[in-house]
Amino acid sequence: MNQSLQREYRKQRRYWNAETSLRHARIKAEFAKLDGKRVRLVWVPDQEVFDDSYIDTWTDQTEKKRERVRKELWDMIEREGVWGLASEVRCGECDEWREVDSCWGFVGQDAHGYEYDIMQAALDAVRS
Repeated sequence: MNQSLQREYRKQRRYWNAETSLRHARIKAEFAKLDGKRVRLVWVPDQEVFDDSYIDTWTDQTEKKRERVRKELWDMIEREGVWGLASEVRCGECDEWREVDSCWGFVGQDAHGYEYDIMQAALDAVRS
């Protein structure tokens, strides 16, 4: 394992188990080699209205607490927006970018680990 991969692995271990950390580190390293040339990640503003109804399922919380959380959430949405993260591959024939995977509904631009599966989809598309 090279030093760059080791560094990324150690960084990932703060949040993930060993197997997942190694997978993420390898995906990130492979994606970096092709980034901008054959693959890319693109943040796109989400056009759908954010659904906060999941807060209503927190029956172990008081109504006052749920409303406070809902207000904090909408304040964050106002500040940071709601986004989708898409992976794209460049067509070798026409040089156009084509979306291969995406996930939507992120408040702010933090993909919470979903970015690795999205990157993997782009890498798989390049190989096929």
